[in-house]
Amino acid sequence: MSGAVPPEVSKAVRKCLRRSIALERWVKVSVKGKAEERVLAVSEFRVYLISIRQNAVRNEQSFNFLDCTALQSGSGADLRFVLKNQKLPPVEVQLVGGSADEVLTHIYGALVATFPEKQPTDFVRFELKPPTRLQRVQELFPPDAPKSTGPCGGFARTYEAWADLLGFAYREADVAWDVDNIYYSNSLHEFNLEDFDGMEKNDVSAMIRALDYNPW
Repeated sequence: MSGAVPPEVSKAVRKCLRRSIALERWVKVSVKGKAEERVLAVSEFRVYLISIRQNAVRNEQSFNFLDCTALQSGSGADLRFVLKNQKLPPVEVQLVGGSADEVLTHIYGALVATFPEKQPTDFVRFELKPPTRLQRVQELFPPDAPKSTGPCGGFARTYEAWADLLGFAYREADVAWDVDNIYYSNSLHEFNLEDFDGMEKNDVSAMIRALDYNPW
């Protein structure tokens, strides 16, 4: 079986999740000692495990990249997500007909884009064997390479990532648009919460966390 997900399955997965998906691959997981197939879907900030049975599509589990303390892989196909919540067991999958490096590269690159002033390994440990696998991934994203972050040091993307992690609404029209357009066009480098109407405590929390990593 190929690791590629056929178009009809991909469409069903996207309809279930109702969000943009960057990567989808068939994987095998162990359920009560028995290997079962799932779709591993990866978005800009999150990993999903999707079950498909008799045309019923269900999101069984999802987590933000920042929910992980480590991504582990001892061979080309196995992948283990170690979660910060110690009450939850690690999520272990086996890529079908493909390599875990494709998933790892996407996550590494997404962290580079979200936190341009940091290294992905500042947030998540990449524990790959042999170590040359990580070196190959890192070579695709050299630290001194120019980064296309978007307006205002990529604030909108970083803010969206924190909102996703914390489970808060991403206020694209109320916050992100103003920063990307008004702050950027006027070269405003001082963030003023009074510029944004109707902000709640949760909104402010995600915004402040984004500012902690913003070079603008």
